[in-house]
Amino acid sequence: MTGYELYRNDGDGTDPSIQEGLTANDPSILEYTIDLSATGTTGSIYKFTLIAFNSAGEIESNSLSVALASLPDAPTNAPYSDDDVTDTKQIKIVIDTFDATNNGGSSILKYEIQYDDGNNGDYTSVYTLSPSITIT
Repeated sequence: MTGYELYRNDGDGTDPSIQEGLTANDPSILEYTIDLSATGTTGSIYKFTLIAFNSAGEIESNSLSVALASLPDAPTNAPYSDDDVTDTKQIKIVIDTFDATNNGGSSILKYEIQYDDGNNGDYTSVYTLSPSITIT
């Protein structure tokens, strides 16, 4: 291996064409950090391609696409019980979903509720894409 070149796009869906700081004459690089905090756009998908060089020539990797995102905002409202359904045999928990401005720049994939059975054991997780679930 004689070196690498790393390319990315502007988060606009095009093929990678902007060369990052890696150069073809440094084979010792094992990792490289790209800081898009000042120039990147949250919610954009950035595509990366790596070209590796050796004495026989060069080869280009498949592209990798990564969303520039952070954690979503904390929920503004705690989950709450729906008193019209909740009784001694079942509990309906209502979750207020986020709108797109609170998602950290990437779509919310799922919501998770953890509950305790009241016996001081581990919490059990329930996954849903629905804004409300019924735990029975």
